[in-house]
Amino acid sequence: MASQVTATPQMFMAPPTASGGNSTTTMIIVLIVFVIFISMSVAAYFLFFKKEEGKECKIKDGDKNGVYKYDEDLDCVLDGCKKGYEVSGTKCITERKPGDSCFVTGGDSKGTYKLDAFKKCVLKSCTTGYKVENGKCVSITPSTTPAALMTIKDSAAPRLYPPKPYPRTTPDNQVKNIFSWRVDGADYGNGMYKVVMNGSMAAEASWHGVLDAEGLFDKGIDSKPLYEWGSDDHAYHSLSNSEGNAVSFFHFHLPVYINLDNIKIVTRGHGDTDEEITNMAPKWEVYAQERSADGTIVGQTRLFSNVNVTFKKGEIKTLHMDQVDKKFNEFKVIMTTNKPNKYTVINEILFYGSNESVTP
Repeated sequence: MASQVTATPQMFMAPPTASGGNSTTTMIIVLIVFVIFISMSVAAYFLFFKKEEGKECKIKDGDKNGVYKYDEDLDCVLDGCKKGYEVSGTKCITERKPGDSCFVTGGDSKGTYKLDAFKKCVLKSCTTGYKVENGKCVSITPSTTPAALMTIKDSAAPRLYPPKPYPRTTPDNQVKNIFSWRVDGADYGNGMYKVVMNGSMAAEASWHGVLDAEGLFDKGIDSKPLYEWGSDDHAYHSLSNSEGNAVSFFHFHLPVYINLDNIKIVTRGHGDTDEEITNMAPKWEVYAQERSADGTIVGQTRLFSNVNVTFKKGEIKTLHMDQVDKKFNEFKVIMTTNKPNKYTVINEILFYGSNESVTP
C-alpha cells in the first residue's frame, strides 16, 4: 500500500507595507521646512527689524526729503537729505549754493553777504563809497575827523532804528495795525515810535500768530530769513484782491530826525518751494514826509522807487535810498502788487539811518 504524503499548506505572507517609511519621510520634510522658516525669520529680523547704528530707518511725521538712520544710541535721527536739499536743524531745506545771498547777525549794514565755496557766509561787497577790508566795509575816502573824536557810537555810521524792537504783547488772535512804543536806555534813538498801516491789501490774522503790522518791528537786529513758518513766526501778511494792483503802505514815525540810508526787508519762505517768495509785491516806494503842527502832511520827498524788486528765499533784500541833504522823522513805505489773491509776507523791516538829531 502506497504511503500518502500530506503536504502542509503554506501560509501566505503579505509584503510589508511602506507606511512607516512614508511617515519618516514626511517628518523629515516638515522638520526641514520648519528649520528653513526659522532661518528666514531670523534673517528677516536682522535684515529688516534689528536696530543697528548707521542703518536706515523711518520716523513718523519725518521730513519727506530727509534720510534717517539710527545713531549710536539707536535713535532714528535725520542723517541727511535727498539731492537738492540740505540739513537745517531737524528739517531739510532747499540746498543753498555758493554765491547765494546770506545774512550775518551783527554784520556790516553797508555790506552784501554771500556764501563762499565752503558755504560760509562772508562779506563780498559794500555800498558805494566803501570797500571790503578785513571783513568790514571801510570808507574809500579818508576820514577828516580827528581820531580823538571818533567813537564806536559815531552817529555818521548807519544804525538800526528803532534800537530796540517793539515789545509785542497782542494775543495771537488779534490784529493791530496802529501801535506805538517807547524806547529808553539805548545808546541812541530814545523816545516814542509809532507805526500806522493802511491800504487795499487786507491784513490777515486767521493763521497762527499776530500776522499783521506788529510783525514788522517785533524782532529787531536778531531777525533772519525764515525757511519755514513756526510758532514763533509773527510776520506781516497782506492779501491782494482778485484784480491785483492792490496797495499796502505804512507810516513809520521816529522820535528823532535821521538821514535814511537803507531799508532791509527780511523775507520768509513757506514750505519747500519758492512760491511765497515769488508772490512778494514787486513795486516798492519809500517817501520821507513832513507835517505841520496840526499833523497835516505838507511835504513829501521820494527816496526810493522800483517797479521790479525781486526776492530770493533766505535773502535779506536791501533797498538803498537816494540821499538828500535833509533829515526826516517820518517815512512812508508803499508796496504794490499785480498778483491777484497772493500774499506779501514780511518777517521784519529794518531801517538804517545816520546823523541823528532832535531837529531837522
